[in-house]
Amino acid sequence: MAILGSQRRKLRDFLQQSFNRDQMDCFLEDYDYEQARRNVSRDGSEEQYFVDLVRELARQGAIDASFFEKLITERQIRKSEILDLKELLLGSDADQADS
Repeated sequence: MAILGSQRRKLRDFLQQSFNRDQMDCFLEDYDYEQARRNVSRDGSEEQYFVDLVRELARQGAIDASFFEKLITERQIRKSEILDLKELLLGSDADQADS
């Protein structure tokens, strides 16, 4: 399923509120999203970094149930928000073992 612009925007906003650029880079390294990290320039603004990152993750097909589980691992306090995003982006057929 293609991720629409409004969905990408919600994910981008969540990531930008939850991580700074360095923290996001660590997350990407720790959870084997190294290719996305390498493909996104750090030269622009932090906002542009997150725009480009979400675009790149979507292009790679990396925004899946596993991605959201990793976000929950890193940001447990925001689990309900992450689950809402997961349903928004992946639909109700997404892995619901975490519910």
